[in-house]
Amino acid sequence: MPLDSGHETRDFKIVGQRPVRPDGVDKVTGRARFGADMTAPGMLWGAMLRSPHAHARIVRIDATKAEALPGVHAIVTRADFPADSGGNEDVLDHCIAGDKVLYDGHGVAAVAAASRNLARRAAKLIEVEYEALPHVTDVDAAMAPDAPIIRPGLRTSGDPSASDADTNIASKHEFGHGDVDAGFAQADVVIERRFTTGASHQGYIEPHACLATMNSGGQGEIWCCTQGNFAVRNTCAAIMGMDASQLRVTASEIGGGFGGKTTVFIEPIALALSRKTGRPVKMVMDREDVFRASGPTSSSSIDVKIGATKDGKIVAADATLRYQGGAYPGSPVEMGSMSAFACYDSPNVRTIGYDVLCNRPKQAAYRAPGAPMAAFAVESVIDELARALDMDALDFRILNAARDGTQSSYGPKYDQIGLAATLEAAKAHPHWTAPIAEGEGRGIACGFWFNFGGETCVSLNVNTDGTVGLSVGTPDIGGSRASMCQMAAEELGIAYEAVRTIVADTSSLGYNDVTDGSRVTFASGLATINAARDAIDKMCARAATLWGIEREAVEWRDGAAHPAGANAGKFDPLTLAEIAAQGAETGGPIAGH
Repeated sequence: MPLDSGHETRDFKIVGQRPVRPDGVDKVTGRARFGADMTAPGMLWGAMLRSPHAHARIVRIDATKAEALPGVHAIVTRADFPADSGGNEDVLDHCIAGDKVLYDGHGVAAVAAASRNLARRAAKLIEVEYEALPHVTDVDAAMAPDAPIIRPGLRTSGDPSASDADTNIASKHEFGHGDVDAGFAQADVVIERRFTTGASHQGYIEPHACLATMNSGGQGEIWCCTQGNFAVRNTCAAIMGMDASQLRVTASEIGGGFGGKTTVFIEPIALALSRKTGRPVKMVMDREDVFRASGPTSSSSIDVKIGATKDGKIVAADATLRYQGGAYPGSPVEMGSMSAFACYDSPNVRTIGYDVLCNRPKQAAYRAPGAPMAAFAVESVIDELARALDMDALDFRILNAARDGTQSSYGPKYDQIGLAATLEAAKAHPHWTAPIAEGEGRGIACGFWFNFGGETCVSLNVNTDGTVGLSVGTPDIGGSRASMCQMAAEELGIAYEAVRTIVADTSSLGYNDVTDGSRVTFASGLATINAARDAIDKMCARAATLWGIEREAVEWRDGAAHPAGANAGKFDPLTLAEIAAQGAETGGPIAGH
């Protein structure tokens, strides 16, 4: 239901129901094919040799013993990749090290062999000479002036006052409005605390897995578990020096991602091994490799200071957030800084965020990347402020909640948001006042996350029997195919069961951004609705042709074309199935895009 009654309302017949998920039966019966389920004739297995050092220079790699092992077909190092990776230098370096290893578990070399065990055995025979270097894994220690430098030549972007010396601080981000110092001077109560959080891995059940092949003509294919097969295609094609059109990527079913499968870890390695051997190469990370070499969320160090008047109104809020993104720039500290105070209306607010390098694997997204750590810190101080003012924690949040028209802590004014209404509903719920047993507790906290559309493409094909095939490019990580089926069926006026949604490969559909950022039901849903309406417009035109009237004299209702208007004539409605059955006589296949 829209928040603004000025918006059009609509009664839904299919959206809002709880149908059987189209992927449900296959998943509960074991028929669904996940990343490690694909095989190919002549397939080889790939395995990685990983660094035992958190920071070291690679002096020498000797693969002689591994190459001599019967059944070993190829070994690749960084030297087997093009010097120009199309702007993906950090991604490639995270997959396989160049002149230095930057974290424990950093890939150094990879082997393709006749079996998985043989590949692992061969990898252990590769001899690597390292020159160990000082390392740093704590975000605060990495910011110290005497910290070991991880990436020589790095300068802090976004900070005009930064020195020209080497640093581990990749960037600085600042948001806010008002005069924070003046605001604290008005406060009757001020709480200031420091919080630290550890790096936390997504812990998906299915480890990273892929099968890659490249033929002698330079064309390649990848089958992998991913949240974004188009991103895999673009990244791997650039790293391998290929045109994107020459690489086809198919997303398997995914056994959990939570943001952790939005980048590549082994896919370029498998492609390189396949190109060198001329055979398909399969790679599956074991759990140790997942934890050592695939991206968790950032660890963080956060200072929060909030001041309020004795009547409970927040007058100033200040936070400094320090996130480590691993050995590469790109922690989600900017989003954390934007999220920190986003729930509250304060006249004076400031957040400063630092993206800091540490000798750890490259950070990856993890459920609203950057926001949970910021919310944990801010909400802890909000609770403490409420106690200091002897106010109910929920009432304190309602009093200070951001509302429609509030100047957000990170810039724009909010349009329609439902925070205050949600808090009021929580207060009215019996759970908030129900008695609790000794030793139990009850709490309240607010959180904020963004939503974006991104680039999204959908194709809807009307079959001659009146059913519909819907192709989307966003891997389904939580039931989105069911949502798309519902929306398409709702628009077309047909049964949910008459629509089948598939996740298309990268050669079958236009570009789609990754499944992340809470965007898919929103973005692919809107694209599905538009595709259905495009198909409806074409079916109305087909009906007009059959009836010999103008397109404008036809409307779509309840799954059928109807003559509409005084000059439309009197014709029996034509259902979607009836129009589809006559497609060959009225212009050919019917599709919406």
